[in-house]
Amino acid sequence: MNIQGKIEAITEAETGTTKDGTEWAKRTIVVTDGIGDYPNRLVMNLFKKGEYLKFATTDFNYAVGDNVTIEYSTRANEYKDKWYGDNSIFKIEKSGANNESPKVDESSDDLPF
Repeated sequence: MNIQGKIEAITEAETGTTKDGTEWAKRTIVVTDGIGDYPNRLVMNLFKKGEYLKFATTDFNYAVGDNVTIEYSTRANEYKDKWYGDNSIFKIEKSGANNESPKVDESSDDLPF
């Protein structure tokens, strides 16, 4: 599944180690699609471990307000007769002009015509 939208919130990276000694990191990201009067907000998780750990920690270069395109999967798990859902990010990229309108130099009196 894909979504294009603006990052509304990002948590700090949570880190830990698995039972077998593999390090992991997780960030939660809230993305708003901005469509219509009632935009959709999705809570998504970026979970990385092992050699990919850097993409959730040191190489994570996204900020609140960035326009992004995200590819993710949705899954549901049952545990002790309760259901839990998760939106897992597997690819995230910056998209569009990223909230910056082009700067126009209005100090010149030269007209183009």
